[in-house]
Amino acid sequence: MIQINLDLLPEKSRNRPGSLLGSKKAAVLHYVGNPNTAPKGNINYWRNREDFGSAHVVIGIDGSSLLAVPFNEVAYHCGTKTPTETARKIFGKDSNGNTNWHSVGIELCHREWKSPYTIETLNELDRILSYLKQEGFEYLITHKEVSGKECDYWFNSNLQELNDLAKKHGFLRP
Repeated sequence: MIQINLDLLPEKSRNRPGSLLGSKKAAVLHYVGNPNTAPKGNINYWRNREDFGSAHVVIGIDGSSLLAVPFNEVAYHCGTKTPTETARKIFGKDSNGNTNWHSVGIELCHREWKSPYTIETLNELDRILSYLKQEGFEYLITHKEVSGKECDYWFNSNLQELNDLAKKHGFLRP
């Protein structure tokens, strides 16, 4: 079991339904989209929002991380009614709106809109990816590869870094 500080969303809430994952298809990378914020602030945003949205873990600029949804439960981080070809390849029949039931979401905090991640963020990402691979997750992908949304900006703009990260941990890439 990996040690991560907890800031769990309320169970059976809009953003943490309490449902168990159906399979372990992919770890999906996201960037938070609001520069210079910390994990706690991003989780509080999910806690207080009226619409669906969450992820399993948020990694800060300083390398701190908080778990918002246990890795064996569903979080609402990458569902889409218009899946990409990549999503159809990885998730098959579950790609149409059910990708959240087969993946974990990792939100990465960033300094600026288009800045690279800090070494501290990447070191914590390495630690979490090692754990998820041991738990049986198959693919490492970005939110854009599921939905077409421009998220994770850094890794989508630097695919070789993403491919190297996947290879380092033994994940498949589409």
